[in-house]
Amino acid sequence: MTISLSLLAQPHSAALRSIVSQALIPGVDIDNLIIGQEVIRHDGDVSLPVYIDSDAYNDPTWLYRGSVEMRYKRLDLGEALGHLPLRVHVGPTYRSSTVVARISQVLQLHFLASDYIAEEFPLTTSTMVVPLRASPDSKRYKGQVDVLVYR
Repeated sequence: MTISLSLLAQPHSAALRSIVSQALIPGVDIDNLIIGQEVIRHDGDVSLPVYIDSDAYNDPTWLYRGSVEMRYKRLDLGEALGHLPLRVHVGPTYRSSTVVARISQVLQLHFLASDYIAEEFPLTTSTMVVPLRASPDSKRYKGQVDVLVYR
């Protein structure tokens, strides 16, 4: 399976479809499958159930039965982005959504509002290092990364 930041440039539903497509054996069409709802496991990984579409399941030429549970790891923001000099220009007060929007634009990463903790802070000096924190409920990200904000 390809582990690629290009998956993070896609909306989450499209990325899930790509993950499942890459795992398929030859001859299985993803259109014959249903991707279930992901669940964050106790170890931090995400379980992704995949089911056979009812039309395919009832087709006598369809060779497969049952379902499968895939697992994938969420991207740790600190590990993936911590080595980058992340700098974001902000006003006197800033929101984490401003930081996320700029990072998304520059790095071509896709974030949902549910992927990070929404925070608002006053910028008390001309520059500050602030954490961008992944939401514990994010299906894509975990951890945090420090970002230099300035005005």
